[in-house]
Amino acid sequence: MFDPGDRTYKQCGKAVEGTCRQWGAACAPANKCMFSAQDGYHHHCDEVSGGTCKRYGAFCAP
Repeated sequence: MFDPGDRTYKQCGKAVEGTCRQWGAACAPANKCMFSAQDGYHHHCDEVSGGTCKRYGAFCAP
């Protein structure tokens, strides 16, 4: 899941009503469609590192 607090993807240890209440280790989303806080859209990630995207590509749907 995407953690808006530090803008990275993480494993969720405890999900409640679609939101995560307890975050775990950093991870990459299965489909590499990641949220870019720079423009507020989802993009394919061309380079994932430590749960964050270092280089965004084309737009995509989460």
